[in-house]
Amino acid sequence: GVRVGGATYTVGKVGVGFAFNGVDALVEVPNDPSLSGMTTLTVEAWVKFDNFSGTPVVLTKGELSGRGTNTYAIWSRLSELRGTVETAVGGVNTAMSNPGIVDTGSFHHIALTYDGSLIRLYVDGVEVASATNIGPVESTAFPLLIGGLDIFNFFMSGSVDELSIYSRELSIDEIRSIFDAGSSGKCKDIQINTDTLPNKILGESYSFQFEAILGTLPYTWNLVEGAIPAGMTLNSEGVLSGSPIEAGTFSFTISVTDNNGNTTAKTFVIEILLTVPPPKIRLNKVGLTPVP
Repeated sequence: GVRVGGATYTVGKVGVGFAFNGVDALVEVPNDPSLSGMTTLTVEAWVKFDNFSGTPVVLTKGELSGRGTNTYAIWSRLSELRGTVETAVGGVNTAMSNPGIVDTGSFHHIALTYDGSLIRLYVDGVEVASATNIGPVESTAFPLLIGGLDIFNFFMSGSVDELSIYSRELSIDEIRSIFDAGSSGKCKDIQINTDTLPNKILGESYSFQFEAILGTLPYTWNLVEGAIPAGMTLNSEGVLSGSPIEAGTFSFTISVTDNNGNTTAKTFVIEILLTVPPPKIRLNKVGLTPVP
């Protein structure tokens, strides 16, 4: 992006962040088709407000001036934190927090997500507001602006660090992990977030998505040790699928590698059952007839 006006660099939450003066400072990122039109979305960053004067804009991919001019934005008004998503089907909808949800002078992790039907706004790993919408995110040729919207003089006074945009909805666990990573940063230690696998019945169709957090997308998954049940496969996107043709308990180790070449591995156990275990039956004695 290009720094405009009084935008400078400053000490961020993780490394070096952008500093904005609340008067004329912003960072402009030229339009790219990948920045809008997605079916699901996450925008997240570490943000520090110096004050809430005017209408501070953390980020916007649109003009915030009515139908057809927006895509998504994180902004504030009267200390209410707001997350806006526009779709061609549902129009403009905004999730609005209670006033004072963030203070001034401290970094807070803010995330805006959209899953195709629900907009969620998170602060420090906790959901603080939501709103409904429907359909893919609107497409626009408007540039991505960080720290301000100059056509309306909506500038923020403060800092933004580690801003990331994803064409998928991050889970609450992923968002909390980024918050928990704090000043260590989300791009340093990729982790496999899946803990256990559900057991399955012999011959039944099976599909399970392994999940990873942190690191840099995209992820690539591999089987590195052991064997998965015959009839099943693990693809490079981390989906274990198929219909198992042998029963038993299987232990195997998989790895995930991020776009920067960072790798981690984890061992899992899955049990393929012959039949569904019978439910527990409880017998109660009623009357004088013995229960065998």
